[in-house]
Amino acid sequence: MPLKIYRQKADSPNFWEKHWEKFLKGNSLKNHYQSSENSPILQEIFERYLPKRGKILEAGCGLGTLVYLLRQKGYNVEGVDFAKETINFIKSKFPELPVKIGNVFNLDYPDNSFKGYISWGVVEHFEEGPEKILREMARILDKNGIVILSVPYFNPFRKLKKIFGFYRNQKGDFYEYLFTRDEIVRYIKEAGFRIIKTYPYNTVKGLRDEVLGMKQLHGFVIEQKNNPEKVFKKSNNCSQFLLKKIINSFLMRFLFAHMVIIIAKKI
Repeated sequence: MPLKIYRQKADSPNFWEKHWEKFLKGNSLKNHYQSSENSPILQEIFERYLPKRGKILEAGCGLGTLVYLLRQKGYNVEGVDFAKETINFIKSKFPELPVKIGNVFNLDYPDNSFKGYISWGVVEHFEEGPEKILREMARILDKNGIVILSVPYFNPFRKLKKIFGFYRNQKGDFYEYLFTRDEIVRYIKEAGFRIIKTYPYNTVKGLRDEVLGMKQLHGFVIEQKNNPEKVFKKSNNCSQFLLKKIINSFLMRFLFAHMVIIIAKKI
């Protein structure tokens, strides 16, 4: 069974309006778009698997960041989200950006109308589970359409923490599920997809959130990066290179990654 995390309910537009409101002031949304860059890993995944031709939908697009970035790279992508105020704000600042109000459970598109579908940290926030969203995803995707989906990863370290009771006394409302790779793969297969690849992703956040002392270490690394005069530049560059190699190794991603990315094709 997926692990339930309790904090506060994240299945309503109101939660996400508050979550994103810091970007909805002045020109901060424009700055956010311009400063946001996909990691090399994400760039490689999108460039390798997203269809170069045909329409792509990001369902649950939030601030529209991926829609903006991918359109800059020539993809025919649009977005929907149920956060009405956020979508209206985006349209007021970027009227040409194709985002609109929509519901991932009941999308206002004909059958087989997209070649690609992106779901980035969406399906885990609904306590009834991901099945209905995945069926709707399959409905609007054309045959052989590609889905790139990410969910929080119930990795081996988190499993160990559960055994020792770390998640036993959670407080609040249902916030999200953490899925093992096999659990989310099973849901996606049952919706009518063939799995192409799975990829544990974002080891830094997994370590920072789950390992004692990692938040402080992460803050120290950021401080050193922002104040390079504190460290010899050559040494700092070598340390960063080695750290990236370790963090992105398969073993570290398998044990500690925060998310797991699934690439699948509609049968």
